[in-house]
Amino acid sequence: MASTFRFHLIDEHGHPVGDHIANAIASLERKIIRQFGPSCDPAVLSDKIEALARNTARYEEKHGPVDDIKSFILKSVRNLVASQVRATPSVMAVDFETLERWAGPARDAGPEQIHNLVLARETLESMPERDQQICRLWSQGVSAREIGSALGMSAENVWTTIHRVRKATQKALSDNRIRSAE
Repeated sequence: MASTFRFHLIDEHGHPVGDHIANAIASLERKIIRQFGPSCDPAVLSDKIEALARNTARYEEKHGPVDDIKSFILKSVRNLVASQVRATPSVMAVDFETLERWAGPARDAGPEQIHNLVLARETLESMPERDQQICRLWSQGVSAREIGSALGMSAENVWTTIHRVRKATQKALSDNRIRSAE
């Protein structure tokens, strides 16, 4: 499969990285893109991959050749994802197509559905930032194991947080149900 991006990967001294590093990154490109998620800006993704190549070349320069280069790169990707997750602001930039898709249900919603959406959002916003972050990542399709790895917690703790958020949202909705005018 042809690569989506064309990389010219260089080390910190401005020299091209070894072919084994460039080939390993090219062969793992789809997996890397999946790790960073579809919401990642292509320019940011390109920067992260260049940093990944530089870090790998620096490590090999310091410690010698890496035996399993693909595993090393995937571990580095996880570390970069964890750094990105920790540094990600609450606001997420999305394209118009995504906004239209999200707005679709709201156009057809009645007062009760809109009220429930507002209550669910308020409930989520009242929770700790870490819980909000877990829910945002989970709703974007990131697995509990990947979230746990990125945030330094177990997948079970991630599931516990998601369950707690669901229960709090359900409680808020049942406590504040709109009574239909009859």
